[in-house]
Amino acid sequence: MAWMQKTISISEKADLALANIKDVLGFSNDTDAYKFCFALAVRFDIPEHLYPGASSTKWAIGSMDENAELSDLIGSVCGKNADFNQELKRRAESGIFTVQNLVEEQYLESIPEVLDYFLSKD
Repeated sequence: MAWMQKTISISEKADLALANIKDVLGFSNDTDAYKFCFALAVRFDIPEHLYPGASSTKWAIGSMDENAELSDLIGSVCGKNADFNQELKRRAESGIFTVQNLVEEQYLESIPEVLDYFLSKD
C-alpha cells in the first residue's frame, strides 16, 4: 500500500512533546528527533497507539523519506500492504510519549542516556 498521503501528520500533544525532546536531548531538528522516537518504538517494541486529538501536517513525505529508507523499514516491519502514514504516526507517537516520560520522570538528558535505559531493559 505504501504512503497513502503525501504528508506526515502529528498530534498537537505529540508535537509539543517532540519539541521538548529535541531541546532536552540536543537534536538539531524535529525530523531527527521524530525518526529517533520511531526507531526506538520499532526496535524496542513499544506498544503502539493512535493518540486522540487534532493532528496537523508537519512534513512532506519527500523531505522525511528522501532515500526511501523509512518506507523500506515500515514495509519490512508492518508489511507492504500497511498504511505507512498510520504506521509511522502510531509508532512514532508511542516512541515520543515514551521518551518524553523518560526525560520527565527519569531525568534523562542525552541520547546516550536514553539508549542506555532501553538497552538495560532489553
